[in-house]
Amino acid sequence: MEKFEHLKTNPKFEACFWFPATNEQFRVSGDAKLLTMNNTTTFNHELGNYPLISPNVIKQYSSSLDLSNTEHHNTSAPSNPSPQEWESELKGKWEDLSRNLKSSFRKPEPGSIITPEKQKLLDSISRGVDGSHEVDGAKNFALVLLLADKVDYANLNGHQSRYVYSRYDDDQWDETEICP
Repeated sequence: MEKFEHLKTNPKFEACFWFPATNEQFRVSGDAKLLTMNNTTTFNHELGNYPLISPNVIKQYSSSLDLSNTEHHNTSAPSNPSPQEWESELKGKWEDLSRNLKSSFRKPEPGSIITPEKQKLLDSISRGVDGSHEVDGAKNFALVLLLADKVDYANLNGHQSRYVYSRYDDDQWDETEICP
């Protein structure tokens, strides 16, 4: 729960992804947002002006359509996912978890001191006789959405290159080539 509270008070993140097979690195930074069963109806408001597109809007396009061709775009602005879509996404990710991982969401808070009561609960959960159901852990489950504002891309193959992509005006990106 400590990380959950931390992200609520300071949503900044930076993550680095290195792909050794291609000698490429992506450093991504921005804000992290937490999606829980308690905020599916208000989540779009929490996102602010960060542009996301509803899966239903994406389904309107065929996989072979070039989305950069503006003549095929609807003239109205794309809509964010609906509360029902957020809830569906959250439930789908929960269902994808293994039974053992789901049971971990019913355990006492990580890092808390083991008391006799907590030890008894841990033992009963591990044996599957704690009297609760898989869905009981869902209230402690959240998805973390990483809303990128900056991407630093480095290609370290042959002719090395590095670019920084910075988001501005909600959904526009600026590209700057820098020294690798």
